[in-house]
Amino acid sequence: MSKQTVLTLLSAVAITLSSAAFSFDPRSDANEGSICVLGEKLDSGLGELSPVYAAAEYQVQRVAGEKLDSGLGGLVSGYAAGEYQRYRVAGESLDSGLGELSPSYTAAEYQIQRIAGEKLDSGLGELPDSYTAAEFQNKEIVATR
Repeated sequence: MSKQTVLTLLSAVAITLSSAAFSFDPRSDANEGSICVLGEKLDSGLGELSPVYAAAEYQVQRVAGEKLDSGLGGLVSGYAAGEYQRYRVAGESLDSGLGELSPSYTAAEYQIQRIAGEKLDSGLGELPDSYTAAEFQNKEIVATR
């Protein structure tokens, strides 16, 4: 073997095994980084916290009977936001955008016409009813003595 062939072969083997050396996991999320080192310990960034730490300073404290401010200010109890309601008029007809169509219009030109007893062509031509496509079936060969 020539030196060039040996180097090419070694390079191919090294590239093939490199994913195992770096513990490459193609199923991992690309955003989290997919290369990890065997035995690696990830730092959570929280430092050394005791096992009983519960982040109490970030917990919301509720007081019995507390009323939360909705941010709407002082609204009367009967306010129903009427200025944002859509009013409908009895007998109102909404424009469908189709123009002036007669009430009997059925869009028949877009309907698929079927004829009673119609046979759709499967594209297989005229095959007898007994045809089973046996030439495409998996055949098991059973040894006999």
